[in-house]
Amino acid sequence: MKPANRKSKRPTVSDREHEDKNRVRNNQKAAEMIRQWMATDDGYDERVWPILEVELRRDPIRHHDPDDSGP
Repeated sequence: MKPANRKSKRPTVSDREHEDKNRVRNNQKAAEMIRQWMATDDGYDERVWPILEVELRRDPIRHHDPDDSGP
């Protein structure tokens, strides 16, 4: 006997279309942010990267993404 409150909802075509539209919109936003970042020439990256690199080398485990399973 199946429990009355448990329903298995499969994604509908409409659900998938909505997810696809969201994915496209998010990708477009990310691409625009990258374009803006690439156009910026304020020297921030050149100042900050050496500091980040030292920290990452000093303690790589602390800065490791636990969700990243690696190659």
